[in-house]
Amino acid sequence: MIFCVNSNFFRYFFMLNCFLINLNLGLSFPDYKIPFLSYISFAEAQQKKQAKDQSKNSKPATAAKISQATPVPITASVQTVSIEELYSSALQKKEFSDTQKSRIQQSYYQKKQAESVVFPNVSANAQYIETTLNPEVGADEETTLKTVGLSLKQPLFKYGLFAGVKREKYNYQAVELQNKTNELDLFSRIAQSYYRIQSLESTRSILQELNELSQKRVSIFSSRVKIGKSKKQDFLTNQIQFQGLQAQLKDIEAQLIEEKLKLSEMTGMSKDISVSAPFQAVQPKPLSFYTDKSLETPEIQIQEKLSLSAVENIGVTKTNYFPYIYADLSAKYGEFSSGIKGDEYSIGVKLELPLFVGGGDYAQVQQAQWKSIEEKTKLSSLKMSTRLEIENLYIQLEKNIELYKLYGESLGVARENYKLFNREFDLGLVSNLDLLNSLNSYLDNKKNLDEAYYNMKVSELELNRKVGAR
Repeated sequence: MIFCVNSNFFRYFFMLNCFLINLNLGLSFPDYKIPFLSYISFAEAQQKKQAKDQSKNSKPATAAKISQATPVPITASVQTVSIEELYSSALQKKEFSDTQKSRIQQSYYQKKQAESVVFPNVSANAQYIETTLNPEVGADEETTLKTVGLSLKQPLFKYGLFAGVKREKYNYQAVELQNKTNELDLFSRIAQSYYRIQSLESTRSILQELNELSQKRVSIFSSRVKIGKSKKQDFLTNQIQFQGLQAQLKDIEAQLIEEKLKLSEMTGMSKDISVSAPFQAVQPKPLSFYTDKSLETPEIQIQEKLSLSAVENIGVTKTNYFPYIYADLSAKYGEFSSGIKGDEYSIGVKLELPLFVGGGDYAQVQQAQWKSIEEKTKLSSLKMSTRLEIENLYIQLEKNIELYKLYGESLGVARENYKLFNREFDLGLVSNLDLLNSLNSYLDNKKNLDEAYYNMKVSELELNRKVGAR
């Protein structure tokens, strides 16, 4: 009986020492210690201690030898940028700025051309005519006409004159609004790429840590299998997990490279960028804030200008239905006949009234009227659909916010579950496979959270973009 008590005492004392040693051998994992291999024997711990002591007693290598044996890795400098910096760079990119400027300049000069018709038309003219009569018919007189002059035409009444000016004015305003819309679209594309990189970098970070831990775990299990301390099945299971983590990490790296190249093409900045901003939750304003702006969206404002332009275009096509009245002033100076010089002035009011042009004017008017009806119909339909679209985008945003919160809570549970499995693994209550499953669950929840964050931010972008905000 005494021997039995002493045996249990020493056995429990030995297990306690092993447990304490295993705690010291725990591998770091994001924000806590994970004793991955809780059943490492005391003998193995002593072997590691002896190897450490031998390494201390051995002669250290010189710096020159170390530098020759181990090449120094050269890494490209990574620039941390914000969305505003990326957007500012994209606006200054030549392709985008030239396109915006070209569009607005074309519309501006079309407007100036329309405005020019209300001003007088001034022209200069000159004449030189020399007439020699045939002497055979008994005429020997020669006449010479040499004159220079100025003429001025000032429109007094022309139907559709100011309608053309208004039409081009509305077209110019529509182009200005379209340019602003293009800038909003550019910001939205940049922000989406930015948030995708932010999400991928977050996922990559956790995969890198898990990949490193899994590699250490495989190495330790390999050593234990050789000395018969672990089953080969456990080694193979961990090796499969390590290979899977490597594949996922490579896939994330490839996605990051692709996304950074796309962002670099949009902004003109280097592809070697990083996003270090922490995740920020979205707090949308009340629905009424967005629906009150449903009639002021960029698309509706553009359509309103196009509709007004179409109405004014009807007046332009009716120009030939009415008389054209203008003042005609002219002044001439020169030699009007041989040896006679002087000045000549004239002033008058002229009226022109087209009578028939083959039905072309009527066709133009009908076409302009139907175009106006089409633009008004588009405007009415857009107003009705915009409010509904804003409400749907708001509902989608609320759903994505809720999913982000749920995945955040789920991640917390998965993390605590993993900690619990580690403690129970120390006590032999769960298997190695159960522990790996809890680790996979933790990783899946982290990836779900990153994707939910991206979807939430994109929903916020789409809603703000719809009401003309960033």
